[in-house]
Amino acid sequence: MPRWSPDGRWIAFAPDRSDVGGIFEVAPDGTGERRVSDTGGWPVWWPDGSRVGHTVLGFDGLQRIGVVDRASGSRVEVPRLPVVGPGSPFDISPDGRYLVMTDGTTLASEVWLLEPNR
Repeated sequence: MPRWSPDGRWIAFAPDRSDVGGIFEVAPDGTGERRVSDTGGWPVWWPDGSRVGHTVLGFDGLQRIGVVDRASGSRVEVPRLPVVGPGSPFDISPDGRYLVMTDGTTLASEVWLLEPNR
């Protein structure tokens, strides 16, 4: 799942279809490749391009979402997501305030919108 950055200057990608291969970014002409995260898969850009979110498998085999700040390289995980198992796609709202995701193991159609604590 390669993803264009909001400004079109970079492409974020995972080298394989797992949650463990890491996240990379590269310029469209193939130059400037760099590793953004040692683990994770399925990258998602924040609307301002400052961060890249990605899926991560926890020690318990459940999916988590990691977020990497591109300038500092610091990484955090979004805590307490209602996800069972791996393979749950997610996206970020255009204003960067909300995260939406589905549960890849649920047979019913469920979509969750996660709001920040206030």
